[in-house]
Amino acid sequence: MKSVITGAGRVLYSVVIFLLTTVASRYFQTSDYALFREFYMYLLIGISISAFAGVNALFYFRHRSFKSALKIFILAVIFYLMIFAILFAIKRNYSVFVNIIIFPSLLSYMLFEASLISNGKQKTAFFLNVFESVTFALPLFGSMYLNGGMDMYLKILSFVFIIKLPVYLFLIYVETKDGRREYSLKEEVKYTSPLFLNGFFGAVSRQSDKYLVSLLFSKEVFAGYSSGAFEIPLVSRFVTGYFHSHADDMRSKMEDGEYENIRKFFAKSADTLFLLLGFATALLIANSRQVIELLYTAKYADSYIYFSIYLIVFPLRLIPFGFIMSMYGKTKELFFLSLVDAAVTLILSIILLSIYGPAGAAVAYVLATILQVLLMLYVLRKIYPVRRVLVYYTLMSILFILEIYLTGRVTSVILNLFTLLYVLIFMPLRRSGL
Repeated sequence: MKSVITGAGRVLYSVVIFLLTTVASRYFQTSDYALFREFYMYLLIGISISAFAGVNALFYFRHRSFKSALKIFILAVIFYLMIFAILFAIKRNYSVFVNIIIFPSLLSYMLFEASLISNGKQKTAFFLNVFESVTFALPLFGSMYLNGGMDMYLKILSFVFIIKLPVYLFLIYVETKDGRREYSLKEEVKYTSPLFLNGFFGAVSRQSDKYLVSLLFSKEVFAGYSSGAFEIPLVSRFVTGYFHSHADDMRSKMEDGEYENIRKFFAKSADTLFLLLGFATALLIANSRQVIELLYTAKYADSYIYFSIYLIVFPLRLIPFGFIMSMYGKTKELFFLSLVDAAVTLILSIILLSIYGPAGAAVAYVLATILQVLLMLYVLRKIYPVRRVLVYYTLMSILFILEIYLTGRVTSVILNLFTLLYVLIFMPLRRSGL
């Protein structure tokens, strides 16, 4: 029940943020909408390179005091500023500058949420996510009411986040003041350094395709590409919340060497996740054009091709393999794999982008993701049901690619019926207990 509450709060938060993009696509002119998408691209880059590492560290150091939590916060902010100073030097963009202003507050929110979950206060974490989502939405609606554009939205948002920062830091103190241990700075740096570097290379992996499109193509092209080349965050937040709610238990079993019990837990979750996510992905691909039109109007309907390509790795992206590796203590391996993934993504994006345009960047994202997951599964082979996941994903990816090929060649009714093949194939495999 606690994991459901945690996931529900994160889903609600992600739904609100996601719906803001649909509102922005209807309200803003293309140039402002492109800036809006660019702002959130940099927001996700910041979360990837620094905030996730801070949250993972908070879960890892289970008995932390407030001073230990504060050191994690400071380390995360320092690393973030180092990277974003470089990004700002490359492109002196207003959205980069605003992200620098609001990031400390965003990080403090994520650390406070992690503290609540770690202390078993999932209901409070749920309402925290409700509040945080409102603070993103109100500035946009305020800007619309005042007939302002993106400039006004970002100014109001910055003001709100500056006010929230000291409040969240005080609340983190309240949740961690009874911590039984103050971890040394050396311990925290040793653990978090690979995570920060992993986050940086993970951001390159996840965002380099969009970043390159934003640098090399017009605002109109970037607006179209970013409207299709996106992950579905609401589901991701739910799944991540589920695993975060089991973090202490996973870490405890790993410390005690109960690998078989952990493997059974992951096998059970994989059975459920791949059944649901595979079928949902097949349906989304079958109706990809209609989904994009519904979300962003017919103006961006052609973005469905990017959406369909991205969906090929949707089930793989939802399972937080990086988080599992960090709980397993494999931070150095995680860093190395992120380095490989970032290099492959960047190289493939540049090559395929120059040959096939934006669609090539989406394909590069998919290929690099598959390679990274295969390498992660190898590292996790002792505690994760690797064979089961490989069989599941191989079958579903073949189905996804066939669907994309048939899109436009057969009617949507036939495509939707085609998705039933997934269930017919998957259910016997699930019962076989691979």
